[in-house]
Amino acid sequence: MSTTTHPIRGKTLSLTFKDGQMAGKTIAHAFHSDGSLDFYPADTPEKKSHVDHYEVAKVNDDVYAVSYLGSSGYTLSMVLNFADADLIAFSSNDKMMQMQHGSFAAG
Repeated sequence: MSTTTHPIRGKTLSLTFKDGQMAGKTIAHAFHSDGSLDFYPADTPEKKSHVDHYEVAKVNDDVYAVSYLGSSGYTLSMVLNFADADLIAFSSNDKMMQMQHGSFAAG
């Protein structure tokens, strides 16, 4: 998708999880225009991880699905609702899968 078709590419979103393995943590995701992304704990940006590629799919005008494979072998797939800033994420690897809920903010 091009930068004009979704509100993610070229933006940094801070994801705050309220349950699951990341409960209480805020992880910033910088979605670069070249299709790569960096993610890091919001309070320690020097602990940045880089991913070469992410995918975005528009569900409707307010809702987008995003997925990427992290360098540690985990896949994170999330549904972002821009109307109310809610998110649902699924983290998985070859041994586990977990659903998490939270919210997000651009910044």
